[in-house]
Amino acid sequence: MAKIRYSDKAQQVTPGALAGSPCPSGNSPAISIPSENAIAAVEARFTLDNTVAINDTLVGFLLPAGHVPVDLYITSDDLDSATTMTVTVGVLDSTLAALVATTNFITASTVCQAGGVARAAVVDGLRLAASNVDRWIGALVVAAPTSVAGAFTIVGSYRASNGD
Repeated sequence: MAKIRYSDKAQQVTPGALAGSPCPSGNSPAISIPSENAIAAVEARFTLDNTVAINDTLVGFLLPAGHVPVDLYITSDDLDSATTMTVTVGVLDSTLAALVATTNFITASTVCQAGGVARAAVVDGLRLAASNVDRWIGALVVAAPTSVAGAFTIVGSYRASNGD
C-alpha cells in the first residue's frame, strides 16, 4: 500500500528571516511574500528508509495562495539498488496521494537511481498561475524501486504574483 511521507523538516526562508513555529508534521508554515520583488526559498528534507514503494508521496512544502513558483530542484542519494526508481514532482492533490494533472516541475526523473540533482524542466510547473488556495508541492514515486535508505530533498522558491 502506498504511503504518504512527510519531510523531516521543511524550512521556508526569506532574506534575513526564518518562518515561525513548525507545523505538526515538522514543516514550517508558508511565508507570504508582500511583493513580487521578494523571493522565498524552501527546503524539504526526507530521511527515507528502505520501504519506499511505487505511488508513495513525499509531501514537500506549501506554495501559498497568491504566489507563483520561481524555481525548483531535487537532490537524492542513491535510493535504488537496481535502476528502476523514478519520481515526478508537482502539485499534490487534496488527498496528498496523487499529483494534479499538468502541474509537474519534474517528470519521471531517474535521479534516485544513482543519486544526484535534477532541476525543473517542465514548463507546466514553472508557469503555474497563482491560486486562491495554498497548494502542496511534493514528489510521487512513479516507478517501483528496490529501495535502500537515504536522503531526498525538494528545494523550491516562489514569489508573490503580480497578476501573472
